[in-house]
Amino acid sequence: RPTSATDYYFMGMLHFWFANFPSDPVSQFALGPVRKLGGLDFEKPHETAEWMLRTSARLEPQHFWNHFWLAWCLQSMNDHKGAELAYNTCVAIRPDDGLGYAERADALVSQLNEENPEQLESELRSRAKQDVDQANRLAPHDQRVQLRRAMVLAKLREVDAALESAAVAIELESPLAHWKGRRVYVAKRAFLDTSKAYAAQVVSVHPDKSDAWA
Repeated sequence: RPTSATDYYFMGMLHFWFANFPSDPVSQFALGPVRKLGGLDFEKPHETAEWMLRTSARLEPQHFWNHFWLAWCLQSMNDHKGAELAYNTCVAIRPDDGLGYAERADALVSQLNEENPEQLESELRSRAKQDVDQANRLAPHDQRVQLRRAMVLAKLREVDAALESAAVAIELESPLAHWKGRRVYVAKRAFLDTSKAYAAQVVSVHPDKSDAWA
């Protein structure tokens, strides 16, 4: 059983990871050799991940990544309002880090719903746009920020700006020479999957923008 904020943090991340990415090598390791050691919850990993990450954030409230991973966990469970609140803390801790703004923007657009009051929809769109613009100002050369910005802008139906941001993200992709000794296949596959999701998002909004797949 975890006994410190660090224990809860890493155990929470592990539960989040094998709950959401069961085919990943890390998850396969957890589901294989590590499973025999006990201490992991394979029945309700999402709920356990949330509990552990909340506990870690409570024990170390100034640790940026505690709140960031909690937000990711909540997003994966479709608790977008909860994720927004966790990202609020990320932004408060690191107001000059563009990643927190970009991810909060995604939590905001994930709350868009035709059944929402018109004023709420307008506010969500406006705040999401402000966040991705701030993220771009703070981290114009961060690939993670540019990819998330592209996804958010596509959901906001600002397709041309989304395509531009996606192009920047592709330009920022590290050459293979920089990946020596690292998990190249997994990382490149994750980037490709994210890019495919982005292109599908664009085409779903604007069928005439099939060049998004390029």
